[in-house]
Amino acid sequence: ETLGTAYASRPEIAAALRGDLTQVQRQSATLDEEILATAAPILANGRREGAVRITQSVAAVNDAVRRTWLGLGLIGALVLGLGLIAGAYLSRRVSRPILRLNDAAEKVGAGDLTVRAQVEGSAEQQTLARTFNTMTERLATLLAAQTDFVADASHQLRTPLAGLRLHLEDVRGTVTTDEERRSLDACLHETDRLAGIVNELLELSRAGEGHQEVATADPAAALQ
Repeated sequence: ETLGTAYASRPEIAAALRGDLTQVQRQSATLDEEILATAAPILANGRREGAVRITQSVAAVNDAVRRTWLGLGLIGALVLGLGLIAGAYLSRRVSRPILRLNDAAEKVGAGDLTVRAQVEGSAEQQTLARTFNTMTERLATLLAAQTDFVADASHQLRTPLAGLRLHLEDVRGTVTTDEERRSLDACLHETDRLAGIVNELLELSRAGEGHQEVATADPAAALQ
């Protein structure tokens, strides 16, 4: 401002001289641009002695605001990008043990009881993996015991059944009536059927000793 020039006619100065703190946006005829003027009264011992005014170019203020928003946008994008990267890393780190445990469960479901889950991840995930391994070990032990029992029972039953059949055949050679022969034939048939069941149990016990290839068959041919 020019020293000695009266500015009391300026609306913001006039308001400040009345004791009001004011801020106005107007067109400056002197600067020939839009300005933002802030004025406040000057007090001395409670009396108004004058006023002070600060003016800013509205265009400069808008540029500063735009630069601020742009900076905040860049910072926000950077923070969001870092957050996404960190989230993806944490998600992968959390999900990886679960995926491996799921793979182990699928292999166990397919019949491979030698699979063990890797103990990794958080404390809860490690506890789950240990529990899964314990369950698989117990399942393998129980299945092995069941297989051994079926195999042993089958072997033990085959000998007495064979002896029973031989005895029935010897007795059939000594009978003289048709009714007795029919009764012995029925006994031999039941003995053979029981022997077939025992053989099937033995084959079933052997089937659990290793992975078997899936066999394919023609349903029409099997039906025929």
